[in-house]
Amino acid sequence: MTKKRSAESRLNDEKLDVCDLVDLGDLRRIFQQYTEATGFPVILLDHPGMNILIASGWQDVCSEFHREFTESSAGCQRSIKYLSYLLDQPGQAVIEECEHGLINCAIPITVRAKHVASLIVGQVLIEEPDMNRFKRQAKSFGYNKSGYTKAVKQIPVVSRNDLVSKTVFMGKMVQLVLEQGAREIKHPPLKNAAALEIPETAHKMESLGRLASGVAHDFNNLLTVILGQTEIALQGLSPSDRFYDVFSQIHHTAEGSATLTRQLLAFARKQIVRPEILNVNDSISSMFKMLRRLIGEQVDLVWLPGTNLWTAEIDPGQLDQILVNLCVNARDAIDGAGQIRIETVNVIIDESYCEDHPGIVPGDYMRLTVRDSGCGIDSEVVGHIFEPFFTTRGIGQNGGLGLATVYGIVKQNRGYVDVWSEQEKGTAIHIYLPGSTREASETKLDFSRKVPTGNGECILLVEDEVAVLEMAQTMLEGLNYTVLSASLPDMALKIIQKHKGEIHMLLTDLVMPQMNGRELAEKIIKISPYTKPLFMSGYSSPVSDHPEKSLRFIQKPFSMSELAVTVREVLDM
Repeated sequence: MTKKRSAESRLNDEKLDVCDLVDLGDLRRIFQQYTEATGFPVILLDHPGMNILIASGWQDVCSEFHREFTESSAGCQRSIKYLSYLLDQPGQAVIEECEHGLINCAIPITVRAKHVASLIVGQVLIEEPDMNRFKRQAKSFGYNKSGYTKAVKQIPVVSRNDLVSKTVFMGKMVQLVLEQGAREIKHPPLKNAAALEIPETAHKMESLGRLASGVAHDFNNLLTVILGQTEIALQGLSPSDRFYDVFSQIHHTAEGSATLTRQLLAFARKQIVRPEILNVNDSISSMFKMLRRLIGEQVDLVWLPGTNLWTAEIDPGQLDQILVNLCVNARDAIDGAGQIRIETVNVIIDESYCEDHPGIVPGDYMRLTVRDSGCGIDSEVVGHIFEPFFTTRGIGQNGGLGLATVYGIVKQNRGYVDVWSEQEKGTAIHIYLPGSTREASETKLDFSRKVPTGNGECILLVEDEVAVLEMAQTMLEGLNYTVLSASLPDMALKIIQKHKGEIHMLLTDLVMPQMNGRELAEKIIKISPYTKPLFMSGYSSPVSDHPEKSLRFIQKPFSMSELAVTVREVLDM
């Protein structure tokens, strides 16, 4: 019996093994990147054995002391067994203090309703350490006192909510990966069947897209709180205050993180499409580090920005998506070392050019070019490269979706795509977007600027993420609105049924337990017909393919001024 059939047999018998569902090496690299980004150690254990499969970023106090000494290591094992007992009880994330005083948060990982693994994020503290306790431990177990004290002082102190949210986020990601592994065991791709392999690749890409979308959603919730708190702090400070620059730097860094989540949503094809007047050179420069990591070290990435470049009207996420797809396509065309050049320039298209290039009209254009030194494309193939699922690559490689996506975005923005290619010399893909002399949209916030405020209007606020709920309530109350808050849709319905006065607006998250935001709005409008709905979310929900057209919508993370303007616009409609 082959390993694949053995894995499928165990899947059918519900005797699942994590090693059957995922390459632990790949998952270990994800854990290491997560630890580097957050500073939180992560541990994956099998179930019910609670044997450690992956451990990333262990604190020195654990790796060099608690688990290195026989007597204290036994305490670690007892803590793990107790944690296993807690995870067998109903519920989600569980917080536990180990015998040595460190805090861990654990969550069960289920596949096909079966508990197959447990994820622990922790080895942290949720309050400043009681050094007397740890000194007594050092003496009791025979640790080097100064080394142990130093290791204890290095343990991060975090909030309980932060620990839980990071554990739940990582647990969701691991569960998605394992569920995908179970699907591949149940429906393995057929060898030597190219026609079936392309949809399978598309399915994998869709799964990765859902994963990226979920990551971006959770990060956007965290960023909403960070951006909101720093903005409120900055509004209470003068630019001469010694803390003003500190909070400004925090706010700027969080905005950079928001750009990263936008790029994740672009990959997932779930970003909200909102065209802006962009300085394309600035947008490419902000993407350059990510693009360099994406294409790898063997390929030289060169950036040649045009001077006095015209602006273009396009959604920033769509521009990111164009760049990512073109650069990945160029990288795949290069065997070994090579070069990719990104260029921008202003061009004027006249009638004669249009005669030879049907589909473009005369006018001023900003041209973006991605040029590679790869193998080139056969002249008979060039006309097919923008067709969905068309590919000249082998089975299991890129499924031919990238260039079709680029073509669709460019056409949506009244642009044109042109291709030059010659075998063994390389390929250049030119993107023409209508050029404009209008100034690029201003993104920097003026914290001293007056924003529209309320007149005491009552707003029912519904958000299942407690930190975001509290942040939005603080913002709205600071804008002179009366706020009724609920963390679940059922609570919101009870509030509106009991409330005596008028509720002018419903501000609700789109994706929540019990029911989605749109369903909640429909129920509330039946009770209170004059209540105006405004929706918010960290990503575009399946509830509405185009929220910006069918719903009044604000994208997380949002600033206080963005919230003020949007709420005022909806109320004044």
